[in-house]
Amino acid sequence: LDARGRSLDQATHWAEEHALGGRAFFRVTETEQPIGTHLAVENVRDIDAGSYRCRVDFQGSPTRNSIVNLTVIGE
Repeated sequence: LDARGRSLDQATHWAEEHALGGRAFFRVTETEQPIGTHLAVENVRDIDAGSYRCRVDFQGSPTRNSIVNLTVIGE
């Protein structure tokens, strides 16, 4: 999600097509304080299992990186 120079509702969504084939979507919940965010993955497959990195860049604050491990229990 790229919200540089615009509001969250006008942000550009970006996805790595070869990683999750357009089945992943970044969701923002502005009704929560602080603003809630999560990654939604549709039609999860065994091959999707693995580590994923989330990078968030802030204007005037350090970049944050998080590693998340996805374990697929059943297909």
